[in-house]
Amino acid sequence: MMSFTSWGVSQKNRRKSTSFSLPREEQDKFLRFSKKILWLLFVFSWMIQAAAGGTIIQKSSGGVSFQIEIITEGLGV
Repeated sequence: MMSFTSWGVSQKNRRKSTSFSLPREEQDKFLRFSKKILWLLFVFSWMIQAAAGGTIIQKSSGGVSFQIEIITEGLGV
């Protein structure tokens, strides 16, 4: 029969053995990989946005330069 103290110690040891943690080296590798993926997603989304809006007119009038861009099409307005 186990005493209350030995039961607490065995439960604590059981929790330690079942918990999952990566070594520091693997955590750093994962963080670097995650940063690269996020950076690529950011660049890709920026490129898509830049390609989606096409400049129609780029002029200057009275010293103020302006451009007209297509934002969306087919709204039925």
